[in-house]
Amino acid sequence: MKNATLFIFFLFTGVLCAQYDVDLAGNFSYEYVSTNTDGTVKYNIKFHYAGDTSWTGMTTTTYGSYKKNSTPTPYPSLSMSTVQSGLMNSSPCGDHVFNKFTWQQTLDLDPYSQYEFVHNWCCRAPYIVNIDTNGGIPNQYARMIMLTGRQGVRPNNSSPDYSNVYFSAPINTETPLEICSADPDGDSLSFVIINSKRGSIHPVQGFTMNNISYDTISGYNSTQPLGPGGSVFIDPSSRMLLVKSDSSQFNLLTVRVIEWAKDTTNTYKIMGVNNKEMFIDFTGVYAPSLYGINANYASSALNSDSIYVNLKNDVHLTSRSLDSNIVTLVSPSADTALISAMKYAGSKSELFLRTDSLDVPGVWKIYFTKHGNFANRGKCGEPLVDTVLVNIPIPGIQLIGDTGYVYVGPSREYYVLNGQYYDSISWICTNGNLTGGHHDTVQVNWGASSNGPGFLLAEAVKLKNGSNFILLLSRDSLTVDVNGLSLKERTRDILIYPNPTSNEIGVTGVASGTDYEVINSDGTTVMRNRLEGSKINVSELPTGPYFLRFRNNGTWLSKELIITR
Repeated sequence: MKNATLFIFFLFTGVLCAQYDVDLAGNFSYEYVSTNTDGTVKYNIKFHYAGDTSWTGMTTTTYGSYKKNSTPTPYPSLSMSTVQSGLMNSSPCGDHVFNKFTWQQTLDLDPYSQYEFVHNWCCRAPYIVNIDTNGGIPNQYARMIMLTGRQGVRPNNSSPDYSNVYFSAPINTETPLEICSADPDGDSLSFVIINSKRGSIHPVQGFTMNNISYDTISGYNSTQPLGPGGSVFIDPSSRMLLVKSDSSQFNLLTVRVIEWAKDTTNTYKIMGVNNKEMFIDFTGVYAPSLYGINANYASSALNSDSIYVNLKNDVHLTSRSLDSNIVTLVSPSADTALISAMKYAGSKSELFLRTDSLDVPGVWKIYFTKHGNFANRGKCGEPLVDTVLVNIPIPGIQLIGDTGYVYVGPSREYYVLNGQYYDSISWICTNGNLTGGHHDTVQVNWGASSNGPGFLLAEAVKLKNGSNFILLLSRDSLTVDVNGLSLKERTRDILIYPNPTSNEIGVTGVASGTDYEVINSDGTTVMRNRLEGSKINVSELPTGPYFLRFRNNGTWLSKELIITR
């Protein structure tokens, strides 16, 4: 196992003391890579950093130390290499250019162990106004504690994404800043704002740190870290820091993030602690428009439980997303409906709105900011789109009723689903007689002409605004196979007797050897045979009505049969 303690400090010959206005913010993250054959675990340890561009001493390598909680001093230095670098701008919200770097070192660590990582460097940028600079500009000290794994919880651990450390926000606008991503291991996260730290590392004496005081003379303190004209609110459910300032200024906030996971006894255990530094550029230059985030489109369907909204920009949802009628759904008849939840449908520009109210077709309206309470905003404080229209289309009709084999007898009823949304429905039937019905129902007596196929068509029309112009046309049809048709001209010479009967019937008018079937009132064939002589034994059939069918040149000729006992 590699002996290690990562105290990350920057050594740049000849420039460390000469250039002091460098540090804006920084923090660690860690990622499990693999388990080695010797049982150690491989991790990528990253340090994310934002610095002032007035200092040009950045190199591709930086140094540091770390310690295992049970490892004695001294702590050897480690070399970390740049994996991301470049000039960044706070655009579109601000205008301050800064350097953004990420250094990484891959380490082999002991399993089921706790490690502490720190970063220490010379000086904070002097224009960070909410921290105390009496006695000189304080240095930076970033700290992280990680557990490579925990018995009874899981064997390895990865942190959320903490890569963004520079933020910008317009003044006089509550703006959501994402503290970190969701934990990749599914851990619960808790958040609290703490004092930023200053400190040092000594190879023998270990790690030391202390709080950086707020500039209380200028009105900043632990309860008002952004000053009397500012506000800070942590929304843990969305991992957001909601900030607001009434003046253009540069501020430093540190949020302590703790990862929690349950063990086998359902007890929460700490899996990691990270002091996340967030540098905030409050600018008066950027002024978000009243409705800064527009929608591309919205879609849903009749009786769906959700509405999909596709936006042109990302939006940050908070726990207050639905408070005080911030999101209002209005039906085509101007009735207010309920939105019970709002969440991301994929990316942060895709939303699902949960509702059980989409019970009529037409154009629905979603008011996101109807009452001027802009809880849902973009990364630069833009309010979510004011109004989104979603068209719930009229569904097509569906014809419901018996299909397949049908038998001559009582009328069969057919009806159409969704017929109530149409102005008129017309019916076309072949090999059947329409005997009655209403707007969206009809009765059919099948077998108007012959045995064989029958066809029923329903055609629904929706007129435009009461005019004679067709707005929507919907059709559906079904087919049947008519059996048991008694054609008078072919069956008048067939006689069965006695009828009703209890045991046996005689048959005249049908030649011996003719195929026959007996079908009950449910349309089920209960007997099938070939006529021998002129007698048929029905003693095993239950009491009830039946059809007795004889095949004649490919056509079935039927007689009604009643069995009683």
